[in-house]
Amino acid sequence: MTASGEGSFTQYQAFRFAWSVLSTTDRWRFVGKQLSGVALGLLGAVPPLLVRMLLDSVLPGRDFRDLALVVGLGALVYLLLAVAGVADQWLQSRITEGLGLALRERFFAKTLRLPFAFFVHSRSGSLASRLTVDIRTAQRILQSSGSAGASVIGFAVTLGIMLWLSPVISLVVLAVMPFVVLADRWFAPRIAEQSRRQLGANAQLTSFVVERLNAGGALFIRTSGEPAREAAAFGRRSHAVWRYGIRAAVLSRAYYGILAISSGLGILAVLYLGGRQAIQGQLQLGTLVALAQYAGQSYQPVTRLARTRMQILGSAVALGRLKAYFETPETVPGAGPAPGTRERADERAVVELDRVWFRYPEVRPGDGDGDLLPVITGGCTPWILRDVSLRARPGDRIAIVGESGAGKTSIGYLLAGLFRPIGGTVRLFGADLADLPPVLVRGRVGLVSQEAFLFSGSIVDNIRHGRPDASADEVARACAAAGIDETIAELPQGYRTIVGERGFRLSGGQKQRISLARALLCGADVVVLDEATSHLDAVMDERIQRDLLAAKPGRVLVVVAHRLSTVMKADEILVLRDGRFVERGRHDELTARDGYYAALFRTQRRIDADPLVPRERKPA
Repeated sequence: MTASGEGSFTQYQAFRFAWSVLSTTDRWRFVGKQLSGVALGLLGAVPPLLVRMLLDSVLPGRDFRDLALVVGLGALVYLLLAVAGVADQWLQSRITEGLGLALRERFFAKTLRLPFAFFVHSRSGSLASRLTVDIRTAQRILQSSGSAGASVIGFAVTLGIMLWLSPVISLVVLAVMPFVVLADRWFAPRIAEQSRRQLGANAQLTSFVVERLNAGGALFIRTSGEPAREAAAFGRRSHAVWRYGIRAAVLSRAYYGILAISSGLGILAVLYLGGRQAIQGQLQLGTLVALAQYAGQSYQPVTRLARTRMQILGSAVALGRLKAYFETPETVPGAGPAPGTRERADERAVVELDRVWFRYPEVRPGDGDGDLLPVITGGCTPWILRDVSLRARPGDRIAIVGESGAGKTSIGYLLAGLFRPIGGTVRLFGADLADLPPVLVRGRVGLVSQEAFLFSGSIVDNIRHGRPDASADEVARACAAAGIDETIAELPQGYRTIVGERGFRLSGGQKQRISLARALLCGADVVVLDEATSHLDAVMDERIQRDLLAAKPGRVLVVVAHRLSTVMKADEILVLRDGRFVERGRHDELTARDGYYAALFRTQRRIDADPLVPRERKPA
């Protein structure tokens, strides 16, 4: 996953990318926007001609009918300008918002397809900034591109009429254009660089704020005793956004200032030369007034084009960042074959790890503050699992135990399809996991982790997340089995109680029980409990495991546990040490062998009986 190329888009590449994202309907609207721009450019060239006609023909002729005709034509032109302007703005808003909608939908769809490792090393605030600030900036490219067409047409029509009225004076208007081009070449790359830095600073500020503006972050800041340091860190990031914004604004205003000076000098030159010709009788007054108006109008499109170019530069930077995100690989290098397209798997709920070797992918962060995307390489990290094998038949309860860091959680990740092995095979339902589409794996394997995650919604919405169509009775039975029904009944709003962001209004045990109720409600054939009952007592723990197996005949239950009392009734206990299974069997068999498991069990029994008793040294 690479962050290369972020912000290096050319304007043409940015426009092509934005065009590829647009729907067919919005593409036709964009064409309509160009036509409305042409209409505005043509209609805008008419009023000066009417003024010329009024001064040079109507007033000297003292004809009231011609006066009424000119005024009537002027009224018609301004009416058409108003109608075309409304149509132009309507089309513009539909195109701009259509691009924003398409980018947001593509962004979120891409997010759902990215590998789990990407999120382990990304900052949610940086991604949120891309979804909001970058997309809002990117939307301007079509708004600016649409205006560019009208500006070009307006300039061409105005210049053509001026050449018809007075070729010599028209050359004065063109004489200042080289200064505009030179200014553009100097200012454009500098403004683009400041725009890139401002977007990056925005992403870093958003990341910083998102991590702290929640209950967990606020609790940590208040208990760490360092709010002043946090305020200073926020100030540094906020000032970075301010600093780059000021620099971009100053450069833009300086650029526009040069354009204003150039256009002002051009208009004064037209008035001077035209005035001399009028005094000498070589130019009529109406023609002079029209030329002065056209001179002003000729620079307006140039100024709009310059402003458009500055906006497109910022949009190109944002679109480059978005495209880099959309091109983030959806597979991890060196992790075996890419996911296949097998649509159906065997109906047997069989779990198998066949000589699996696994280590986590090496990740190189894009930058120190999480703005650029992390790069997941094919590099080597220490082995987590070494030649691991297991097999579970339908209805089996398999337990995986071992000390912290032995690799227990990694097995759960592999079974859930969050990672793929470096070597060996993971089979679910008789099929290689690499041959199963992710959507099928998610529907058939449920993973409940120790840190229960809840969305900021109601209790019932969180429980129904895996099964939105579950009835109220099914939800109630799942909650009763998880031992959370009485707690919910005591709440003022019952199942409609809002749990807060990440469930912060609930205790750790309550969150775990709600997560377990969600697992009981889902129809998964394989349920992995990764320390998911650590806040529950042994009786409730055993009850939930029984209910999970009884809720769906043939279901396989994989219990990853550090507390051995959780797994005493498992059909098979696999003892993991330093990435290898060193023992396997039932509880009574393993304790009778007096090996590594038995030593762990004796240590935990002593600690449970008297927490003040120090732990034994690890068995050799």
